[in-house]
Amino acid sequence: MHRAMEGTLRFGFAAAIALVGHASAASAQVELLFSAFAPPNDIINTRIIQPWAKKVEDVTAGRVKIKFSPTSLAPPQQQWEMVTQGVADAAYLFNGLQQNRLLLPQIAHLPFLSPSAEASAVALWRTHAKFFAEKNEYADVMLVGLLVGPTGQFYSLTDKPIDSAERVKNLKTWGLPGVPARALDKLGASVVPGPAVRIHDIVSKGVVDAFVGIGPYHAEAYNAAQFAKSITVLPGGISAPSFSIIVNKGKWGTIPKADQELVMSVSGEALARASAVYDQANKESLERLEKAGMKKFTASNEFIAQLQQQWAFLETEWVASATKRNVDGKVALEFYREQLKSLATQR
Repeated sequence: MHRAMEGTLRFGFAAAIALVGHASAASAQVELLFSAFAPPNDIINTRIIQPWAKKVEDVTAGRVKIKFSPTSLAPPQQQWEMVTQGVADAAYLFNGLQQNRLLLPQIAHLPFLSPSAEASAVALWRTHAKFFAEKNEYADVMLVGLLVGPTGQFYSLTDKPIDSAERVKNLKTWGLPGVPARALDKLGASVVPGPAVRIHDIVSKGVVDAFVGIGPYHAEAYNAAQFAKSITVLPGGISAPSFSIIVNKGKWGTIPKADQELVMSVSGEALARASAVYDQANKESLERLEKAGMKKFTASNEFIAQLQQQWAFLETEWVASATKRNVDGKVALEFYREQLKSLATQR
């Protein structure tokens, strides 16, 4: 009797420990420190990343929380290293500054393609899932989302609008790193490249006569639009900037698998669709800039034909770079275009 009771007590004690351990695991909380390099009031923070963080907390019943650092913990060019080294647990990075590491997402940056930020972001995520994910460009981190911003355009700081390839030749201009800077270089421009968040420092000092590669929203948000006298809009854009939202791989591993799945349920394509806020913001910015006196021009068919001829090398190079990652670039690009067309008709 005594032994039976002792065995029962021992079993009950072990069960109690197991239950306590299970309850502790269920209530365990993982906090991700997120570093954002854009200004605090930028809509990528206020209307995309912060609402997403709230959804992550809600869907996991508070078990996964995202805390934001008061300032960026690294320059835009070093976001990848910042996350992989554990300085921050998560961040978004501009893929145009990661061309050597992230060859495949550069598909979104090709000219003439983007019907909208939302369509481009969703098409990029679907193309990534179908063709790119297994190629492990993000092997050192956990990719939770891809965003795409408004397409880049031409802005003249002089009385002469940018209306031909000849006009760009020898023009001293700021260009967004990646496709915009390389496209301008091909046209013979004298390019001063740099992150969009630093554009004001270049444009305000009169160093350049034009800036190229960002949409009206970013031109206004980063205090460069006030110096422009005209904008020339290229249908489909010069390039659409894409962003990767990444999490430190080790930190991601501390999140229970069930909660990882819940986090991804509000990430991926759902997060890509949040790029729609850029479309409305871009439209509103252009309207304000026109009211303030900026002249708007649409690229002529002749100008577009000149650019298509001069910039054909960008697509050829991307297809070749995809081949280096064992991706059939032509097939992936065709799929991406089909997705863009389908998504554009759904708006």
